[in-house]
Amino acid sequence: MRLPIVYILFIAAAFRASADVRLTARVAPVEIETQAASGLNHAWVTDGSDGLRAEATSPGGARWYVFGTAGASDATEIGEGAAIDLRAGSHGYIAEEGDVRTFFWVTDWRETPMSAGELSVASSDCSSLELAYTGSAPRMTYHGINGRSFEIDRQITLTHTILEASEEGGFVRREDVESYPFLRDVIVTDAPLCATRFTLRGDRFLTKWQRPVEVTTSDFTPTAVACFTRMTTEQRENSNEQTAGEDAASGSAPLEAIFTAWATDAAAFTEWQIATDEEFNDITVSEQSTDFTYTFRDAGNFFVRFTAANADGSCQTYGDIYNVSIGESRLSCPNAFSPGDSEGVNDEWKVSYRSIVEFECHIFNRWGVKLASLTDPSQGWDGRYKGRLVDPGAYYYVIKARGADGRRYNLGGDINIIRRKR
Repeated sequence: MRLPIVYILFIAAAFRASADVRLTARVAPVEIETQAASGLNHAWVTDGSDGLRAEATSPGGARWYVFGTAGASDATEIGEGAAIDLRAGSHGYIAEEGDVRTFFWVTDWRETPMSAGELSVASSDCSSLELAYTGSAPRMTYHGINGRSFEIDRQITLTHTILEASEEGGFVRREDVESYPFLRDVIVTDAPLCATRFTLRGDRFLTKWQRPVEVTTSDFTPTAVACFTRMTTEQRENSNEQTAGEDAASGSAPLEAIFTAWATDAAAFTEWQIATDEEFNDITVSEQSTDFTYTFRDAGNFFVRFTAANADGSCQTYGDIYNVSIGESRLSCPNAFSPGDSEGVNDEWKVSYRSIVEFECHIFNRWGVKLASLTDPSQGWDGRYKGRLVDPGAYYYVIKARGADGRRYNLGGDINIIRRKR
């Protein structure tokens, strides 16, 4: 007996809620999640039809219908009772229990089995790797009440070792697992960065039935390379030094920067590069190492990057580009201060500066006696000579200096020491 088309469409819409059915077989069926658009209450994958039986939950039993890939509108009654033997192969079924109807689909795994085979690396380049598998695991499907096909995820896994950058520095190894709903002729994955083997295992139904297919490649030696880098700069706490910007990579010369790089296993060539242009057409400094310290003494913008390559140069990688900006030089001198007058307030004479890379300052009294010499612009004079504060009055400084931009400074002038009468 066939259910009329209009009737089937009606029960699909009006009787989506259902009692339950239970499937039994010699090998336990695996129930899978169904999409709402399928109109099904259940779907199972079975290992053949040996002992395959459906049982109704109603004490009075059910009337049973079977349908194919055309949908439930083509359903045919196949019997009634509390249970029924199901047909071999993949089919849809309806259990009608009074005014409640349950729609379910059974996919026979043996129609699209996962077969064992050999797994090997077919090809690899700097970004991807292709694996060839001589076995098969084709697409599996189930069908909804309107005949629409839905894919079943076989959850076949590919496991291998990968490298990941660590926040603490360097790379760490971990096991990576990729999942595939089915297998194509070639399996494509990211090129590994370390020596590894690839293991294919599945599918989830065979795993559930405790007889999974598992196959492993021979050892693979990587050719792809990757790197990550860090830069830190010297942070000076000089109150009289003018900063060139808020960025740590911008500042006043001399600016010392420490560059650190980590490269993956296949890297045979490593180099830090400093250029005056972002395209690195004008490379002024190169250092073939992973750890590199450099002091920027010239004003301008500089670009720094790390590069690594494998032994034959077929794979190359670049790290982040760092922009280091050194400001133009400045140098100015105060003409008065008040040492010993109020502790911590204007009690030291210092120049105000930026990007001064050479500095020499001498301070004299009016008789030409040298009272102090300074060799760094961050230094100051505390108004003392031979450990004692000098008297208030006029003193004289002479400065010779050079800026990171090449500017020469030849300065001289008065220093007035002011002290209130006590």
